[in-house]
Amino acid sequence: MSRYKINNKQIMINLLEYRSDRSKQTCTGGDLEWARSILFDDYTKFWTGFHSETVYAKEGYFPPNDRKTAEKVAFINFLNLNKRDKCKILDIGTGAGQFLKLCNSLGHDATGTEVQKRLDDPVYKIHNHYDLKLFELKLMPNEHVQLPDTYDVITLLRTQFNDIRTREFKEKDWYFWKDNMFEYLNPGGQLFLKTNLKFNKPPRIGRLQNEIMKAFGPPIKGFNSYTYHFIKP
Repeated sequence: MSRYKINNKQIMINLLEYRSDRSKQTCTGGDLEWARSILFDDYTKFWTGFHSETVYAKEGYFPPNDRKTAEKVAFINFLNLNKRDKCKILDIGTGAGQFLKLCNSLGHDATGTEVQKRLDDPVYKIHNHYDLKLFELKLMPNEHVQLPDTYDVITLLRTQFNDIRTREFKEKDWYFWKDNMFEYLNPGGQLFLKTNLKFNKPPRIGRLQNEIMKAFGPPIKGFNSYTYHFIKP
């Protein structure tokens, strides 16, 4: 058990339960085959061989294994993007762009963002191959960002908010960030945040988890890291 104090109330989180429950980030075999058919072709195979020394290739982000591909489909299903009419989506920290590519293939209007060093990585060739719309964006504590449009869905999937050398998001920063995102959400819009904060608690990591819990409460069960889903009234 892990104890968190929120609004002067101590609540308990069963970390073992959270770690063992990945029920919301899986998909059916048919869904996985659909995603594979869209994401992989002769060019992606060539890129994988030619750019095997890049960060994305070395760390297994591209090409993604079946588990990571299934996770992208699971996000789509969780947000009901596989069943709703065309909507505008912004994916912050889009990585290699698989989620955007799948959303566009469903008829949605999806745009992504990345920090400049990722846009300069050879993965930009995958972005071009997928015909993605991207712009540079960096999120920092207590810094207001201006987005070019309003959206029906804003996603942040394993986006890195905290950096061991330069920044940590505190409770007040999380409130500030959510209010900032809500400015650019249409009424009824969804804000989906899947952090890279795992369900473990070494001293520093536990402190970061504590801060997001103080802001937003217990995370959703079924994902392998702290995950939150908000809907704008």
